[in-house]
Amino acid sequence: MTNSKKCKNCDTVFHRKDHLNLDKGQWRNKINCTSNCRSNQNYVKKGYTSGANHYNWKGGVQYSCGYKSLLRPNHPDANKRGYIAEHRLVMEKKLGRRLLPTEDVHHLDFSKTNNEPDNLHLFNNRAEHSGFHKRLNLAVQNATGGLFRKWP
Repeated sequence: MTNSKKCKNCDTVFHRKDHLNLDKGQWRNKINCTSNCRSNQNYVKKGYTSGANHYNWKGGVQYSCGYKSLLRPNHPDANKRGYIAEHRLVMEKKLGRRLLPTEDVHHLDFSKTNNEPDNLHLFNNRAEHSGFHKRLNLAVQNATGGLFRKWP
């Protein structure tokens, strides 16, 4: 039985004395120096990649809570994965400036995926936006005699 082996992933030579907890059969089957090296080898071997080469790549578009987000890793307001809500990008382009973190974008037709510039309205903060919806709900309740309790 050999007392040293070459790692299949990183070509590092590793020795039996560092793996005394393994019995002869386990040592015979061991091909990687560490569990991290084994994980990295499996990751590459199975073809896992990121970005456009990933098997599940959707063109840098994802949906979260019904809102469409686009991959813009260099945008200052992008989240930690590099995505930003499309309606915020459209509103920034419409206004010709970056939106403040406190500003809130409202969809006039209540469709979260309709990001046409004419369908978007900007509120200065979340409180204004919530107040708008509260007044709208009261108007709907009054108009329907309380038939409808909540509007989006």
